[in-house]
Amino acid sequence: DSLSAAAGGTGLDIIFDGNTTKNNITLTDNLADALSVKDGSNDYMVFRSTSGEEGIEMRKSIDFMADSYFADNKALVFGQDDDASIMYDELTDDKLEIKCAAGGIVFENSAVDFGRDQEGKDVRFMADKDVNDYLLWDADQNRLQILAGASAVVSLGETADGYAVDVPEGTA
Repeated sequence: DSLSAAAGGTGLDIIFDGNTTKNNITLTDNLADALSVKDGSNDYMVFRSTSGEEGIEMRKSIDFMADSYFADNKALVFGQDDDASIMYDELTDDKLEIKCAAGGIVFENSAVDFGRDQEGKDVRFMADKDVNDYLLWDADQNRLQILAGASAVVSLGETADGYAVDVPEGTA
């Protein structure tokens, strides 16, 4: 069966004028293609109702013309094997998490700025195994530090006389 305008070229306007929760399009359960939005053989959007695999497949590019919002603690996942993802984690540590595949992140032909308008922010590069070992750019002190535990092992930065490398006694 199909629904179409009585006169060709006039278009079809479907108006849902029910109250809240009364306007529905109900899909049959457990179908790999429960509903398609298409033009001829070109699928634009496919709704899956397959039990345990429900979802919406966007099969054409999407142009966002306004802000888009993701709920807190929900990830934008790339690849079928969770190759990479971006998520704002409000529950655990209130941070934006960018998780990458083994290949890492590539910033091609662009610089990476931390902070805005010269306000300066610390930048921390964490070690793989020990969360207390990291490389830190300390914006307040204008220093680059290598830390092992809570102690700086090597420090490079401004002093009253210019710039200096500081290696605390007993760490070299």
